[in-house]
Amino acid sequence: DKSLRILNNGNYKKALSRFETILRTYPDDINSLFYSGYCLFNLSEYKRSIIQFEKCINSEFYNFDEESQWMIAQCYLLDGNKHKAKQIFQEIIDYKGYYSNLAKAKISQ
Repeated sequence: DKSLRILNNGNYKKALSRFETILRTYPDDINSLFYSGYCLFNLSEYKRSIIQFEKCINSEFYNFDEESQWMIAQCYLLDGNKHKAKQIFQEIIDYKGYYSNLAKAKISQ
């Protein structure tokens, strides 16, 4: 809870440090994987962020699959790989999940 409060206050470096501490002990902690990726995203560490989000998708838990895919597409877009971002946005559209309409808007830009 404290780590999420720190994250919600926008202190991404401190929150990231806390999530990384958790991951050293519990490397498969889905919440820490996702939120560390989110912190990295907000620190413009897109490549490292993608790694964390991919770990979420490849885990045995599905809590953050759609969110992770959305964030990966955002990472590629902001890192300048528009082609890869567009591919992932299309996958999101095809899945017809929560982020489908947002992905359509991104592709049409």
